[in-house]
Amino acid sequence: MGNVDSNDNLKEVAETSPSFFRNTHVAVANPLLNSLLSGCPNKSLQSLQLIQNAAARVLTILGIQNHITPVLASLHWLPVKYRTEFKILLLTYHLMVRLHPVLKNLQCLMIRLEH
Repeated sequence: MGNVDSNDNLKEVAETSPSFFRNTHVAVANPLLNSLLSGCPNKSLQSLQLIQNAAARVLTILGIQNHITPVLASLHWLPVKYRTEFKILLLTYHLMVRLHPVLKNLQCLMIRLEH
């Protein structure tokens, strides 16, 4: 009975303030937060995962008895642990791509200075 009531409450919040759950997802995806969460044990990420799961259930109007993994996939949301890793890898990739021309120019300049 408690689960139904809390699920109804979540649906009510979603209907009155749908941006709440979108903002919750954005907070979980914040780059600074990703760097802080990197390497955290799974137990530490569990509460954030529960928040993300609740947000996904409300947005899709899904009951607590349904599995959450297909719902996250349909929303194109990675679980918190994997999203954190993905965001850090993506940030690293973008940094390397943007720095590559600078580093290459710097290397050419260093070679010219040596000769």
